[in-house]
Amino acid sequence: MTINGSAAYQNTINFTYSQAVTLAGAPITLKSFTTSSGCPTTLGILPAGGLQFMLETQVIPGLQKTAVIDPTKFVIFLLHNVVQADPSCSTCYTLGTHGAVGNPVQTYAFADWDTTSAFVGGADGASASHEIAEWMDDPLGTNTAPAWGKLGQAQPSPSNPTGCVNSWEAGDPLAGKLMRAITLGGYAYHMQELAYFSFYFNSATDPSAGASYYIYNQGTFSSNGSFLSPANACPPVWTCAVRG
Repeated sequence: MTINGSAAYQNTINFTYSQAVTLAGAPITLKSFTTSSGCPTTLGILPAGGLQFMLETQVIPGLQKTAVIDPTKFVIFLLHNVVQADPSCSTCYTLGTHGAVGNPVQTYAFADWDTTSAFVGGADGASASHEIAEWMDDPLGTNTAPAWGKLGQAQPSPSNPTGCVNSWEAGDPLAGKLMRAITLGGYAYHMQELAYFSFYFNSATDPSAGASYYIYNQGTFSSNGSFLSPANACPPVWTCAVRG
């Protein structure tokens, strides 16, 4: 698929590595798992919301004071087999999130590089690819889209019975779905499939350029062709026929 007629379009990220950050005194629970290859491993679980609080109140301000980071940089904190508890259920976990804090705004994300085999579609780089893509579309968490739902991370719940959301988050509708592995240096890396702009915004009144399954067969609504049409109205719009 081309953008503005160019198949060479890229949104290249120039990246650098910084020193590891140690979170002293962070409360953590350990849970044992067995990897897909049969090896024992451990998952670290932080309290819900605890990591964002520590990053925004301690780590990010400290790194800014020493000029390691600044608001012109998108900062990713990459964890290894460490997640957050999710208050929505006792066995739910947050593998990553992106956020923005301060004035001027510092954007950041944290992501678990998972090797525990504990999560379907959560292998190695999946969480990082999810958060990087969502930062590109919605860096401040304020961009919205027409309501969509009942897909991926948007499911009916007691707090949201319809399962409808209006967030423009490229990874959420396809959470758990992986792209074909990319092998580099003998290691197979796994990225998550992502929803395109056309999934959220293609409609009869606001069509996305070229977003037609009948013309392009697949891949026009998501990066691996899982979505062959735009999002349905959420909640569905029902009409009643009146008979005389």
